[in-house]
Amino acid sequence: MSKGEFRNLKGEGKPLSNNQNRNPYVDFITHKLNEILIENGFSPEWITLHKEIQDNKTRLRNDLLTERKYFGPYPLSVEENIKWSDRVYKYKEEVDKINKKITQYNLVVPIVNKQMLHIRLESEAQKVLLDGKNCNEILQFDTNMERRSDSKPVIQTSSSGEVTVNLFSIFDCLFKGK
Repeated sequence: MSKGEFRNLKGEGKPLSNNQNRNPYVDFITHKLNEILIENGFSPEWITLHKEIQDNKTRLRNDLLTERKYFGPYPLSVEENIKWSDRVYKYKEEVDKINKKITQYNLVVPIVNKQMLHIRLESEAQKVLLDGKNCNEILQFDTNMERRSDSKPVIQTSSSGEVTVNLFSIFDCLFKGK
């Protein structure tokens, strides 16, 4: 080796190919096909389904949170509870569509640990009902923002009802941490 007998070999001085990422249980042709598909932006059906399901679940939760804003604090009165149930029931079709996608995903996903449970509209609605902000909390937050103890209020309302924001007060609040 020190005599330079191997200096004329192909690839001399270059790093070895990175085959550590290769699955030893997959034949070379399948590995190359997967490599080509990944390089060209293809993703398997189960990955795109997972992304769609997560997006749909997030949209459903956000919609339920938006609906929650129109009700009072928990526990709801009997009337509000009936109205809440009616509003939640509007999302039954959407939950059925998400659950169909979850079923399809569970059939296609290659790893059993990646399978997902179906969504239960009742449990999602209950979480939102308990954790979501109601109209009173939102109004209270807005009035607290207006009632700053600073000498320079962040939000000012003129006699004509026009709302103005003092830019310097915002910077003061940010840098003082108030």
